[in-house]
Amino acid sequence: VLQCLELHEQGAPSLPARDWAALLWSVAKCRGTVPDLIARGSRMTLQDESSMTSTDAAKLLWSAATLKWEDQALLQGIVGNRDSVLQGCTLQDLSNMVWASAILGKQ
Repeated sequence: VLQCLELHEQGAPSLPARDWAALLWSVAKCRGTVPDLIARGSRMTLQDESSMTSTDAAKLLWSAATLKWEDQALLQGIVGNRDSVLQGCTLQDLSNMVWASAILGKQ
């Protein structure tokens, strides 16, 4: 993972949305703070909406809510990709997104 991040920082193609979501999820599970590289990468993944699934969006939102990290660029990017994200959305993903939205809305 660290090697992929380092290559990304040196200009290699971006990681897929699944990987950025997993990285942010890992930070949230450890109750850490969001490193700048992961924050930038998580935002950049929103530019390639074709690689984002509903599970990726749910993980990103869950992680942001757990960390109380209300990053407007990330949140607006997910909202901007809502059509592709909601296609094939599972009840679990939808539930996680609604919970995260409620938590982030209280801040």
